[in-house]
Amino acid sequence: MWDEWFRAARRIHDVAAALERRGRALPAAINLYHDVDVTPTLDAFTAWLRQRPSETIDEEVVGALVGEWLGGVLPETADSVSPQRISNNLTLIDDWDSSHPVTIGVKRLLPHWVNFLAWRSGIPQAAADAALAALAEVPTGGNRAAEHCPGVH
Repeated sequence: MWDEWFRAARRIHDVAAALERRGRALPAAINLYHDVDVTPTLDAFTAWLRQRPSETIDEEVVGALVGEWLGGVLPETADSVSPQRISNNLTLIDDWDSSHPVTIGVKRLLPHWVNFLAWRSGIPQAAADAALAALAEVPTGGNRAAEHCPGVH
């Protein structure tokens, strides 16, 4: 992944230099990311959880999960769920304090979150099951082992 990041950054400089030699400039940069209002999703997920009487709702945990999931995403992708997105978000969550109750609660809620997004976006159950399978790689209450992080050395 980092190879592509640096390759892309280098390529941008090459394109800018080539345009400059021709007396042209790169087009003005635009921000494709917009602040996503998490409140509607937070409210919808909380309401969805309330329909499951066995679930205790901790607003701090729900807020942390929804905030992490929606942080820095394009608004059109807010409800998307996939094994890759699960893996990416777990990598981010693994940076949190693994013994903190919010971290433990977020990891406990992730299967519910995946099912909620699958229901909300209408994806087929097979796709939801594939995303849920990505969660099976995570030990309860702890960070993933190195073998669950391919490409990271």
